Amino acid sequence: MKKKSFRIIRFVVLAIVILCSLYYFGPLVVNKIARVYNTTMYEKRIASRKDSPAFTYYISSTGNDGQDGKTFATAWRTIKKVNAIEFNPGDSILFEGNNIFTGNLQFDAHDLGTPEKPVTLSSFGTGR
Repeated sequence: MKKKSFRIIRFVVLAIVILCSLYYFGPLVVNKIARVYNTTMYEKRIASRKDSPAFTYYISSTGNDGQDGKTFATAWRTIKKVNAIEFNPGDSILFEGNNIFTGNLQFDAHDLGTPEKPVTLSSFGTGR
């Protein structure tokens, strides 16, 4: 009976030590793994998109978010549409001058630019 009790106590102590270690050191390990994973995924996305053609996208107050946004005649209307697109290195986003567009532009790791081919923002038309 004493051996069984000793085994249970040893198991409980070991479990507590493991849980405490995970509590204190787990976030450090998880954060490091996440940084390595995210860096690797970013590099893979850049490599897969680096030869993608660059496009110019137009946003106009008279546009239509159902269009492709690649010409003035097929311009998008809202910043919401811009935020929904994953941009590639070298892409340009042009807002029509003398217009007001409400909302916030949001770029993240999926909107990939490089030092050599950045994603750029500018304007077109009059009143720039």
